[in-house]
Amino acid sequence: MRVLCLTIILSISYQLNASSNAIDCTSEIDTAYFNSANYKNREIIFSSSKADLELKNLMTKRLNITGVLSLKDLDSLFEWDRINNMKYIYKILDLMDRNYLINKKNVEDFLKYEAEFNSHCEGLNHNV
Repeated sequence: MRVLCLTIILSISYQLNASSNAIDCTSEIDTAYFNSANYKNREIIFSSSKADLELKNLMTKRLNITGVLSLKDLDSLFEWDRINNMKYIYKILDLMDRNYLINKKNVEDFLKYEAEFNSHCEGLNHNV
């Protein structure tokens, strides 16, 4: 019984930590940045293509997402599509490819995260 309680507490603790702004020193810096809560809350950048419009409508209708669509929502759509025969997989991957990159719109955020990462993870064994 004690082992079960300890397992549950550790699991909840990990989930709370994963949803916070904690820095993951076990990943490479770009992976840690893309998995950070700050990055996941970014708005999805859609093009005016038919495929992007289809995905946007799919997220709002099938996943019942309202408001600004974030990268967390795109990840949810990816998981939903995997369960539902991967009909949209190539369209989703294309949209992900365009949104999961470091460009002039977010380079300042990345450089700030990089400084925090290096400071926080200094001396630890990570893959920088």
